[in-house]
Amino acid sequence: MFRLAVPRLAALCCARRAYSTPGKVKVCVTTQDGTQAEFEAPVGVNLMTAVRDVAQLEMQGACDGCMVCGTCHVYLSKAWYEKVPEADDDELDILDKSLEVQDTSRLACQINLTSDMDGIEVTLPKKVANLMM
Repeated sequence: MFRLAVPRLAALCCARRAYSTPGKVKVCVTTQDGTQAEFEAPVGVNLMTAVRDVAQLEMQGACDGCMVCGTCHVYLSKAWYEKVPEADDDELDILDKSLEVQDTSRLACQINLTSDMDGIEVTLPKKVANLMM
């Protein structure tokens, strides 16, 4: 299930708790151009896989989740940043080298979706740098 909404409806994306399919969680993404995308992803996959492969949104994920490139950099909403497990030192090292880092920046490859993450809200940065190059 994939749905796009106009940016002015951003407040409605996942604002109300919708029921997800068992074994899946709802993910709400604001893309680089401000478009809102809402989709379901299987529990157990990482957020990078959900955004890039399930929803087929623009995310490079050049190292395929090995935490060396920084191209899966995302911003979590403040509420969700406080709910997901903290970044470890290796992830923080990659983020230190990334572009446009914010207080709620994370690498999507390091966030494994759990049933508690239904409705997670993320924003894709306008610019990312591939640290492998």
